[in-house]
Amino acid sequence: MINRANDLLFSQVAVLLRRRWKLITAVTLLGGVAAGALGFLLPPTYTAKVQLLYDADKRDNVEVVDDSAIETLAQLMVSPGHLRRIEASLAESYPEQEDSSESAAESAVTAVRPPDFEELELNLDAYKGHGSRLISVTFRSEDPEMAATVANRAVDLYFKLETDWRSKGRDATLEGVQKGILSTRVELDRAEIELREIRRAYGAVSFGAADQIDIQIADLNRQRNITQSVLERNRQALDALVTSRGKLDIPAAPRSRGDIQSENAVAVRARTDIAGSLADKLVALGDFNALLQPTVDTSEEQRRLALEIEAGQAQLRAIDEQLQTLRQAGAEVDKGLANVENLERIVKSTSQTYQALLSRQADLMGQSVDRLPVRVVSVASVPIKQNSPHPLLFILPALVVSGLLGSALAIVLEKMDQRLRGVRDVEEALGVPCIGLVPKARKKRGLVRLDTLRSEPFSPYTEAIRSMVVSALNVGRTNEPSSLLVTSNADGEGKTTLALSLAIYAAQLGRRVILVDLDLRNSGLMHAMGRSASEGTTDFLDGNLSGNIQRSTEHGIDYLALPSGMVVDPLALLTGKRVQSLLSTLGQTYDFIVVDSAPAGIAVETRIVASMVDRVIFAVRWGVTEAPGARAAVQFLRAAAPGRIEAAITQVNLRRHKRYRYGELAPTLKGPAGVTA
Repeated sequence: MINRANDLLFSQVAVLLRRRWKLITAVTLLGGVAAGALGFLLPPTYTAKVQLLYDADKRDNVEVVDDSAIETLAQLMVSPGHLRRIEASLAESYPEQEDSSESAAESAVTAVRPPDFEELELNLDAYKGHGSRLISVTFRSEDPEMAATVANRAVDLYFKLETDWRSKGRDATLEGVQKGILSTRVELDRAEIELREIRRAYGAVSFGAADQIDIQIADLNRQRNITQSVLERNRQALDALVTSRGKLDIPAAPRSRGDIQSENAVAVRARTDIAGSLADKLVALGDFNALLQPTVDTSEEQRRLALEIEAGQAQLRAIDEQLQTLRQAGAEVDKGLANVENLERIVKSTSQTYQALLSRQADLMGQSVDRLPVRVVSVASVPIKQNSPHPLLFILPALVVSGLLGSALAIVLEKMDQRLRGVRDVEEALGVPCIGLVPKARKKRGLVRLDTLRSEPFSPYTEAIRSMVVSALNVGRTNEPSSLLVTSNADGEGKTTLALSLAIYAAQLGRRVILVDLDLRNSGLMHAMGRSASEGTTDFLDGNLSGNIQRSTEHGIDYLALPSGMVVDPLALLTGKRVQSLLSTLGQTYDFIVVDSAPAGIAVETRIVASMVDRVIFAVRWGVTEAPGARAAVQFLRAAAPGRIEAAITQVNLRRHKRYRYGELAPTLKGPAGVTA
């Protein structure tokens, strides 16, 4: 089939598939038989199932399902690490037996081989039920007991692994909590000891000591203020006396602190005694105004005031020292109290941490590691019913798939097929008009029965030749002589039979026809007419026609034939004016000249002869001639004789051509009596 477009129409595909029905049927049946045989040869398989239920978490009395956790659990069941553990566990349960005893053969027959990693990866599956918390763990095996064993082993190993992991995690956490309890206990004891020592060190002033010190400081400040005021009055009085009578020169000999204090004490006592005696005397005399008048000498008064000033200053210094001492004592008390408060906070927080660790330890010790968020709902039992499909169920899908593969193969082969079969194929592939489909001619004893043209005028073969004669030889349109060259791409494509048929039918129409054989490579004219190949001659090429033109009384035509087996250069024999002169000479005597030449695809001389004739018919054998070679041959001919080339399809299988619809339908012809030809 020649590709005419990028895409095939549905009708073309239908015709194509019908055309290749044998191939499609063969591929379909082969696939069905292979699938059925494979189904019967495959051993039955059994599937065991374990079902797990994932417990939902409760939050505010509402069940919350974590789908990601369920999916993770299903993936863990078929993870490579878990499969390795299952493989190792099964290998321990089913050790390999050595052939060391006489019963080794029997034990080998009864021994069960556990599945390896690849089999576990292929046949073990875990999946979550749609919209539920159920997890199904399945294993498929040819041995039903092994299927149940592997499914249960997979779940058991997961529970054991999860329990061990939780136990190790709890032990590690408990160990850390216990270490924390010990370190917290040590820290708590150290803080309590420091607190007791500080309380013991500040025990006398710890409670109310700060308030007592504040009271004493307030009293001293009040005394200092009084002393300061008295000292100021004395200074003012002294300044007044000095202003009135001059300044008393008080010696400023250096004195010690003890001397100053003793002098101050003496002065104070003296002042007190003098004042007291004067007051007593004045009271006794009844003159109170005298208390306001100076009763002593002015110089003595100055000295007295100076002594009082000095005593006041000494008293101020003593008060300041006492204030400084009290303030230092208060700072020490505040510092001690701050340390006590800080240690009390440390003791309290450490005690709380210690109690929390003890509570955590109790919780961990009471925690059960065997309780997992998933539990087994049903264990896998030994399956009784096999789950592998029936062998016959393989056939129908295999037939469908094989049919599709066969159809695809048919389309590929048809697209790759470049053989010419229809008029449209020829015209599109070669670019020349196709003037007819010539059916296969009947043969008798290996020779074509050309008497059909006379005895069966309504046969398909006769109709095809009749149509070509009208088209190619201008029958009924002109009486001028016409020359026609019949060639092909290669030998065996029916060009000689076609040329002979055209000449015979034209002779039946009462025309003078001569058939000229110019095939120097493989002359087949004499054989087609049932004559000996040695009867041919080359003299007619030199213009010697007398005695060389032979007559076929059976077919009613004249012919010139070359002998077969000639060893001569074709170009040397056919070039020049020989062929042109021969055709001119024959045209004076005959109405139609039909030339049978060598194949144009391999013979250069055919292209030269094509330029000397009126028309060229290129014979294409139905279902044999391929488009690339024929296209090249036509290009050669078109270069020699442009615009005068036509094609004809020979040896057409009309039944297959009609049934397979190669481009067009072959007509069903009927004779005058209504008999189908």
